[in-house]
Amino acid sequence: MDDDFSARDDFDDADQLRIGNDGIFMLTFFMAFLFNWIGFFLSFCLTTSAAGRYGAISGFGLSLIKWILIVRVSEMFLCLFNVDYPDQKIICSQI
Repeated sequence: MDDDFSARDDFDDADQLRIGNDGIFMLTFFMAFLFNWIGFFLSFCLTTSAAGRYGAISGFGLSLIKWILIVRVSEMFLCLFNVDYPDQKIICSQI
């Protein structure tokens, strides 16, 4: 049964460079996540491997989700604590 699913050892160095590894993925992921769009452009343009580019895309996507949640939660706190701003009723009615 184990012979059917044996690991492949016939990858040469050129294939490994095009695919990348977990370290490159994590490096570009955190770079794009922490530095937002600047980190995305730097990590996407400077890497040549698939792992690096997909790490940059994933990090930027999670960064966008982070900023959406930050904006939504900050609007909820304005309504929760009754902060006196002129447009308070507009913000609270949208939530």
